[in-house]
Amino acid sequence: MFRNCYQIIAMSVEDHVIEAPAMSWRGVFGRLVFCTAVAFGLYAATSALLLTPYIHDGSDAGRVLGVYEAYPRIAASADRARELVLFWGSSMIREGVDCDLLEASDPRLAAYNLSVSGDIPYRRLVELPLVKELRPDRVVIGVSYPELFETRAPFEDQIAVLPPSAYARMPTEAQALLEPRFRKIAGRSSWERFWWKRKFLFSAVFWKLGVPDRSNPIPAGFVENLKTPHVYTKSVRRVELEKFLATRGGQYAPYTSGGEMTASAGASARSLALLVSELENQGTQVVLVNMPLHPLLNDAIPPERRAALCAAIKLLASPRVRVLDCQDAIATECFTDLVHLNAAGRAAFTGMMAGEMHPQPASVAAATPAKSRHEL
Repeated sequence: MFRNCYQIIAMSVEDHVIEAPAMSWRGVFGRLVFCTAVAFGLYAATSALLLTPYIHDGSDAGRVLGVYEAYPRIAASADRARELVLFWGSSMIREGVDCDLLEASDPRLAAYNLSVSGDIPYRRLVELPLVKELRPDRVVIGVSYPELFETRAPFEDQIAVLPPSAYARMPTEAQALLEPRFRKIAGRSSWERFWWKRKFLFSAVFWKLGVPDRSNPIPAGFVENLKTPHVYTKSVRRVELEKFLATRGGQYAPYTSGGEMTASAGASARSLALLVSELENQGTQVVLVNMPLHPLLNDAIPPERRAALCAAIKLLASPRVRVLDCQDAIATECFTDLVHLNAAGRAAFTGMMAGEMHPQPASVAAATPAKSRHEL
């Protein structure tokens, strides 16, 4: 019975089915082109409405772009009747310098914190044409073991976020230092940069939904904040830091070991020397600061490695280049981890910098829980 019903239904369907004509190759090609155009349009819209805003406003790569674009804004807004001071460096400078506090301690200063997380002098070379146009009175460069012993190139996103024109403007000496991978990323076409943005899709979606990135939270306005861009609010307990070092046999590269055996041999160290030389030649005063480290980390650094660091920095000293050793200058309670300062540490280190810019006010000196600092 069921079989007969199935045959009747099948015959009825066949009577009403109109056989579609075979599609030509032009029709197939046209549909493929249409679908490709729709997909490209959707990606372009996603890039314009979601990916680009996230990269510019919610990522560490956006900080690179924000700092690069800040130079003309500083030139247009800075009070040149005051001494213009720029702070260059990694997150150690980001955490360590409060330019609002610095200016409050000495109204003769106009200071800007141009730190970039994970930065090395190798990447900072791209800003040489901009700093030459701005001509600041002084540039303070925070340096530590990564700046002299690091062998890596800048992170891909730090390079790719800037347009090819930024690298084309670099001095010949700076371009000569670029290794093949750096050069390849810097020279990517507009299409390659457009397609590169896809890697940020999931992060951008969560950012748009307001879901914080627990591994690397970026506060609102961080990428364009040139005064007090960030400060960690939670400190790792000393016992946890001790355990961290113990599980690694007391090693924490590149601070205790790793990288170039000779500090001056790496691209990062040579880039630092070029940065200092270019600033010096344009009449800008340079202050190289061996950045504070947690006492636990200082105890783990072999004496010969520290001596190599100090010797390499000291080689850059000149009448226009001062070198300050602050590696042991901050007390334990002022650190959030082995290399970053907390809010108290930021106030302490900023007070030190205020004292180095001009004679230190008594109120700032009294509020500085520092151990020691000296000029190399």
